[in-house]
Amino acid sequence: MPAGKRKASDHPNRTTSARPGTAKKARGRVPRSPLEILRRRAALADAVLETSSLGVVVVDEAGRIVRANARLAQMFDYRPEEFDGLSLEILLPERFRDGHVRLPRGFFAAPHARPMGRGLELAARRKDGTEFHVEISLS
Repeated sequence: MPAGKRKASDHPNRTTSARPGTAKKARGRVPRSPLEILRRRAALADAVLETSSLGVVVVDEAGRIVRANARLAQMFDYRPEEFDGLSLEILLPERFRDGHVRLPRGFFAAPHARPMGRGLELAARRKDGTEFHVEISLS
């Protein structure tokens, strides 16, 4: 076999089998439990959120914040854990809050990725009440 080439059975993610029906993971890897797979995926999602250069907030169907990354906390002058359970409207200027309350329910009824407020100047509100321009995408 030429140098640098691997046999299919040498690949770490391939299975090997001496005979049909006896497949096992190459290099002695043990199959993971569904719970372990779920935990690893959650850890990966957390890593992606925390290393993002964008502020990211995750809300539930009631519009309550269930997750906010460090970048969002920095933008709004909060600590990340301060967002837990708060209404998303806390991030909006007072004049927009009442009209926004029903919108998350509408998004969850027919979710799809899209920019928000196309053609509008959108504003957000920091913890100290100051406002700043934002661009928002929903997904």
